[in-house]
Amino acid sequence: MKASDKLLLLAQSGVIDETVRSAVDSQLGWLSGDLLLDIDSDGVGQMLVTHLAMATRRALQGESVDPPSAEDPAVTDADRSLAAALLERISATSGASFQPGETAYVAAYLSAAKSAS
Repeated sequence: MKASDKLLLLAQSGVIDETVRSAVDSQLGWLSGDLLLDIDSDGVGQMLVTHLAMATRRALQGESVDPPSAEDPAVTDADRSLAAALLERISATSGASFQPGETAYVAAYLSAAKSAS
């Protein structure tokens, strides 16, 4: 399933709203084109897209998640920077304000997705 179809399905089922769908969807080209991540087949890339949608929904609702209890040694400073940039890009289009815990999880997904691609 393509990542854009996954987001549409989440929106149609009421899990996310149109603001969230549109904000995350606007970054799919950057994830697949610039970062060269495979987001259109089952695997870590799809899990990243789903996490971004749920994280954006949480942020818009004022909810937060605790950061991971232990840092993944495979996550690099570059992964953390990319995660922060990605969440800033989503924030610019959705108005969501992300907590640091979300950045840590997105960095872990980016690290894993890069390894899988």
